[in-house]
Amino acid sequence: MVAVYFPKYMDDLNMHGWHLHFLSDDKTNGGHVLELNMTKANAGIDIISEFNMLLSMKESFTKMDLSENMIIKISSIE
Repeated sequence: MVAVYFPKYMDDLNMHGWHLHFLSDDKTNGGHVLELNMTKANAGIDIISEFNMLLSMKESFTKMDLSENMIIKISSIE
């Protein structure tokens, strides 16, 4: 699991605040963590100034309309 924090000034890239993501052991599935229960965990912090984002080349993604302002919808989910 990876937690990512986006500052308010990055609202055009992603919703500001903390976002928890997971990646399956075989690295074929991943996504947002919407609920989490744990009793013990190890954590580390890595401050980065840049990252690379790979986007899907599937037609269902490349033809998606990304112009809609999603802040209200995302806020209601997260």
